[in-house]
Amino acid sequence: MSQINKFILGGFVIASSFLTGHAAFAADDAIVNDDAIVNSGTVTPEAATAALVEKQQKADAEKLAAKQAKASAEKLAAEQAKAAAEKLAAEQAKAAAEKLAAEQAKAAAEKLATAQAKAAAEKLATEQALASKVAAQKLAQEKALAIALKAVEIAKIEAAKAADEKEAITNPLGTIQVASLDIMAYADFPEIAFNPSKPVKNPLTVYKLRNLIHTLPILDGLTRQNLQKLAKNASVIDGVKIWKAERKTLRRKLILNNYKSFWFTDNVLDKTKAQEIVATIENAENFALRPARYKLAELKQLIANASDNINPAWLQIPGSSEKFNQLAQDEALNQLALNHAKLEIALSHVAFAYSRHASAGQLIPSAVDRNNDVHPVATSAAVILNNIKMLTQKGELQNWLEAQHPQSVQFKALLAEFKKQSGVSPEKPEEPVIVPAGKSLKKGNKSKRVIKLAMRLEQLGFYKKTADAAYPQIVNAEIIASVKAYQENRGLLADGIAGPNTLNSLNYKKPDYLKTLLVNLERQRWMPHDRGYKHVLVNQAEFRVRVFEGDEVTHSARVVIGKNKHQTPIFYNKIRTVVVNPYWNIPASIIYNEMRNKINNDPTYLARNNYQVSGNINWEKATRRYVPFSIRQKPGARNALGRVKFLFPNRHAIYMHDTPSKSLFSRASRAFSHGCVRVQNPELLALNLMGWSQKKYDSLVRSGRNRHFAMKTKIPVYMTYMTANVNEAGEIRYFRDVYGRDAAVARALGVKEILQQIAEKQNPASADAVVITSN
Repeated sequence: MSQINKFILGGFVIASSFLTGHAAFAADDAIVNDDAIVNSGTVTPEAATAALVEKQQKADAEKLAAKQAKASAEKLAAEQAKAAAEKLAAEQAKAAAEKLAAEQAKAAAEKLATAQAKAAAEKLATEQALASKVAAQKLAQEKALAIALKAVEIAKIEAAKAADEKEAITNPLGTIQVASLDIMAYADFPEIAFNPSKPVKNPLTVYKLRNLIHTLPILDGLTRQNLQKLAKNASVIDGVKIWKAERKTLRRKLILNNYKSFWFTDNVLDKTKAQEIVATIENAENFALRPARYKLAELKQLIANASDNINPAWLQIPGSSEKFNQLAQDEALNQLALNHAKLEIALSHVAFAYSRHASAGQLIPSAVDRNNDVHPVATSAAVILNNIKMLTQKGELQNWLEAQHPQSVQFKALLAEFKKQSGVSPEKPEEPVIVPAGKSLKKGNKSKRVIKLAMRLEQLGFYKKTADAAYPQIVNAEIIASVKAYQENRGLLADGIAGPNTLNSLNYKKPDYLKTLLVNLERQRWMPHDRGYKHVLVNQAEFRVRVFEGDEVTHSARVVIGKNKHQTPIFYNKIRTVVVNPYWNIPASIIYNEMRNKINNDPTYLARNNYQVSGNINWEKATRRYVPFSIRQKPGARNALGRVKFLFPNRHAIYMHDTPSKSLFSRASRAFSHGCVRVQNPELLALNLMGWSQKKYDSLVRSGRNRHFAMKTKIPVYMTYMTANVNEAGEIRYFRDVYGRDAAVARALGVKEILQQIAEKQNPASADAVVITSN
């Protein structure tokens, strides 16, 4: 409460107290007077008593009235104080509101004024900038006109001199040889003057003039016309094939760029960038690509055809439409414009092709393998053109293009091995030891072939003898163990016997290794460059699954993949769900092909195997792809999916899972499933992916309940097929082509021609003897 309110309320309280006190004193006086009357003896006792009673009643009434008056006064005072306070508060609130409104109005006005001032300033600045730009353009045009006029004058002098000497000018844009220094052209751009007496550091010769300003609008116009036609329709330019998709992108970018060149500046080729494209293609072998694939010879010829030789007669003063039309009929000028346009398209295409091959592979995966459902993403043509435009420092463009190759450990290791084996690298590969053909080498066999077998196994890292010991001639326990280790690594039957299949694999020749490396380098390019920090990778040819965190393997296990007639496809996805105690929903093909006779011949078959049927079993409408009912197997130890499965939805209905058939994991070649991937010790994979403890996993399994657990973070999974790969120790390992997929990829890549070229470089006499083994 404010001080004024307190003062008003206090005044009312004091007045009320005064009135109340006065009434009380009056009542007391009345009582005293009554006592005096009684004691005076002038009246009878009865009358006195009545008078006293009357007086007493009167006093009580007055006292009551006084109290009521006091209460009324206090109430009135309180109400008046409250009213006064409310009035005062309202006045103060009104004043505050008016003050706030005034301040806000003032602030808004100031803000508006500031914004208007800013807008006006920006508008003024824009107008001034535009005016400056127009003035600069006008000044530049005046400079260009002055320089062009001087250039024409110099050209005429040169032409006259050449005519007098009866010599033709073959390179008018070379260094100009003038009659005397007095007519040498120098440019002082601030003064728009040619001043021989005031030389500058870089004299403006006609050659430099050609590179600095645009004096040939006719060449530019004709080049743009040719670009427009070629970008729309050309599929082959002087032997260089132009891809339709990239041609469309280039055309779109050229339209947006008003058909201005990405490779020429004022009709002069940027030779640094062109040379970087040539150098990149010449260096393609270092990345297991063929320079011939990019028509290197044809590209060099196109660069040579885009000559900088300019006929002085083509120099045109801006605004001379008559000369413009005349020059448009010049055959040599038209040919040069066409050559410029051809080179523009060809250079762009070669950059597109190299970048695509480096970043996403040379082949379309599904075109060479119907079981391959991978769709690599190449660097876009738009990004390539932007980098061509932006990367101006020497070496930047080549470095950027070569950085489009995968940077993974696997790709780099395979590439290094290819370079070593092919002779591209200075490091020479070791010549393989050949085990002579003959009978199988078993335990206890004695033969000089055993020495070769031991040497070959040592060469491949599967056997090691002591430094002072000789190679054995008898198949002993060490040799058997080494053979088994080799067989296990190559996906062969691990029986320790060096039979025909094992010997063929041991005698794998250099062309076979090179073929396998080239095929798998291509497959590495098909994979995403960013695979995710944590990801799961299944290598079908190795029968193994690994979990990677960065480049570190945090889990590895054997797997069983699809039979040859039920091949596991190649595809990529993300693990979304882990299911403990899964049901097995049986595919229609298995019901029709494999269960039909068992169901018909054994009434107890379904119940004994914990199968549940939904609907009525009716084979009349059933086919291999459709049955009019469904069957699933209940969770349990005998469930075909075991105790856990890992789901990553895909159109192939493929997933990873446990299995009750544990014995198959001991086999060397493990292609037994209908396409899904069976995992050894799947609980360890579940613990790795879900972060569970063994105790929690065991508890979930014991419950017997079918439980679905969504992954908090979906983990990428890659179903791959690599017949050459890098193991955890960084060693290159080769695997049997269990599905026979390598041959089609090798043919599409032209591997035979590549190996012939390699053989020709290493030993010209052996080029025709290249043989690739099929396995």
